[in-house]
Amino acid sequence: ASGGVNAWLARSLARGVVRPIVKHPKVADAGQGRVLECDEATPISTVVERLKALLGVRFLRLALAAVVAPEALAKAQEFLTVKTVAVQVGEGATLLRGWTGDLLITSEMSHADVVAANAQNVNVILTGQSTIERAYLQYLRQELESEFADSDWNVLFKCSTDCNPLSVV
Repeated sequence: ASGGVNAWLARSLARGVVRPIVKHPKVADAGQGRVLECDEATPISTVVERLKALLGVRFLRLALAAVVAPEALAKAQEFLTVKTVAVQVGEGATLLRGWTGDLLITSEMSHADVVAANAQNVNVILTGQSTIERAYLQYLRQELESEFADSDWNVLFKCSTDCNPLSVV
């Protein structure tokens, strides 16, 4: 969808033009995934921090296309910049296989697909499926509350027992 989770995530990362990775044949601005063409090169560290804040997490999984010693990872993230970012919520390997750009953000990917992307000089951030879904649902709830603020509808609520099934320990 043109205003769906992929578009929301891409627009939240940096200023630039957002378009579908695969365009819908009949609906303008709709299609699978999103590509963000940033107005200016952005350090990976900035994208990582924006993504963490947006998703409300302390950690993300990052695979840099460059070989970096663990003690130099923070410096490398500041040094490496991105201009083209692909976003595909869910398991992104099928849609993004062979995509060329600077950074790929997806929920899940196999180890082999991450290595293949890095071999093509594409950096990868894996967020986890439910992490993106939960953040997007909060955003969508706010949008729907605004849309129906003047109506008699009161159907939006937040489940107090919902939680991510996976923990980082």
